[in-house]
Amino acid sequence: MTTVLWFYLLMFCGATEGFTEKSVDLGQNVTLKCGVDKKNVFWFLIKPSEPPVFLLHSLSNTILEPVYRNMTFRKIFSVQYNSSLFIHNISTNELGVYYCIQTGSPYNISSGIRLSIPNHSAGEFI
Repeated sequence: MTTVLWFYLLMFCGATEGFTEKSVDLGQNVTLKCGVDKKNVFWFLIKPSEPPVFLLHSLSNTILEPVYRNMTFRKIFSVQYNSSLFIHNISTNELGVYYCIQTGSPYNISSGIRLSIPNHSAGEFI
């Protein structure tokens, strides 16, 4: 499915409405757990006033080599055995709301996880 279709699926389901807050420090490594079935998972990043960014597609919870949307994401993002997203060396570019989506019938969308920096206003970086 194309990124545009995923965008409409996210918007239609109201995915941008609810999320969990996770405070991070710049330079930190972070693991985000996917709250849906662990197979055939897509990870997306959403920032205000920007279209969703498709990061990677994990085909299995045991195969650790995902399909990346952009090969530069390889240096920043990876997956673990449970389809969790591992983010290496957080910078302000990685701040935003992350969603994992499991394809199939029916589609499952996780509640979002918003990464933010402590002691900064919510809109300052995202």
